[in-house]
Amino acid sequence: MTELALTSTLEAAHEPAIERLLFFHPDQDRSVECIRHVVERYGRPKLRIVRDRIVVEVASRVQTQTLFVTATTPEGDMPVGIMVYTREGDAFVVLFVVVHEAFCRDGPRASERLLQRMVTELQAIARRVKGVERLVLYLGRKTPVSMRVRR
Repeated sequence: MTELALTSTLEAAHEPAIERLLFFHPDQDRSVECIRHVVERYGRPKLRIVRDRIVVEVASRVQTQTLFVTATTPEGDMPVGIMVYTREGDAFVVLFVVVHEAFCRDGPRASERLLQRMVTELQAIARRVKGVERLVLYLGRKTPVSMRVRR
């Protein structure tokens, strides 16, 4: 098992890998209804480079934050997950979440439970932000999953 790192910043050199994850995921068709719903509400995601860092924005100009996950490999760090979220009232709303196909439920690394680790990290972040009581996640369905943030 390789080491995974969760971070809010990622160097511009990883833009092609993030673009592939976000826009060309092989399992994207499983979530097309959800993606369409989120895009209609918040706008299409787009990548920008700001001070040599990748920034994920949405067309509606809603302020977003991003949680990136990288795996350490012999060739260097490789992006394997991305979670784009925003704050609405007392909730962090996860607009887009993608994990590399190797970590998906049928992938060879599914046992590493990457999606669960990402949600756990977002809960930890939410606990440190005053007024955030819930996570709302669009996880492949038009109706999001809502979960309370445990303090």
